[in-house]
Amino acid sequence: MTCYKSTFALSGSDANEGAVKLASAYQKILGQHQRTKIVCFENSYHGSTFLNYNMGDSLFNNPFYTMKPYDQVIRLSRDFDINTIDWSEVMCVMMETCSYGEQLRPNTDQFWHKINQIQQQGVIIIVDDIFIGGGKTGTFVGWRQLPVTPDIFTMGKAITGGFFPLSITMYNKKIDDVLPDNFDWEHGFTYNYSLPGILSCIKYIDILHQEQSMTNHQNIVNTAHSIFTEAGFTIVGQFGTLFDIQRNDDHRFFIIPINATYEYFEVLRKQVK
Repeated sequence: MTCYKSTFALSGSDANEGAVKLASAYQKILGQHQRTKIVCFENSYHGSTFLNYNMGDSLFNNPFYTMKPYDQVIRLSRDFDINTIDWSEVMCVMMETCSYGEQLRPNTDQFWHKINQIQQQGVIIIVDDIFIGGGKTGTFVGWRQLPVTPDIFTMGKAITGGFFPLSITMYNKKIDDVLPDNFDWEHGFTYNYSLPGILSCIKYIDILHQEQSMTNHQNIVNTAHSIFTEAGFTIVGQFGTLFDIQRNDDHRFFIIPINATYEYFEVLRKQVK
């Protein structure tokens, strides 16, 4: 299993921007100054900073106003042709574990195969696990069941169960081996993590282990699936405990709690009947 080191922040947006800056620092230290491009994908969302919504603005109507988009970002469709990009100019590729903007349709095996090929060309692979992680797929890290091993990945408030604003950027040994011991990490100040946030994350993970909250994952998914279909909804998209459903003009989105109980599902039945 790949081991990762971490740096914390208080915002998912900050974690994603930090991930890109870390990839840029890695390339600069290696002398790869020509690697300035950031590749991302259509219908994505990576946060609300200027850099982030250049990479994914699917939840915004017009995030730029009079500002000009950052010219080092390349947005591709998910069925992109790998040969149309000069990957020697790319510092990193960022993608979501599964995109809400794509109605929770998982990326194809062909997509992940191309990502693995790109990684072998010196491009840093960043997985935005903020929306999916935290147990929604049956494992705390949401991308674990995907055919990819990112160099960097990010998680958000799910690492504390939403009880404390905290996010995390995780980076692998390949990144760590390049960073000097005296690496000056010039990222953030306003959003720097606090010790109570770290303690809340550790405590929450302890609770998940004690209560074995994710051992019932498949039953929770199956129960929700049955409730929606019995109520006449079509499941437009589904990834773990996240459901995008529609019945005629009634279009809804649900994130089923990873500790959903009988009482929760009784309330859910009443909501969708």
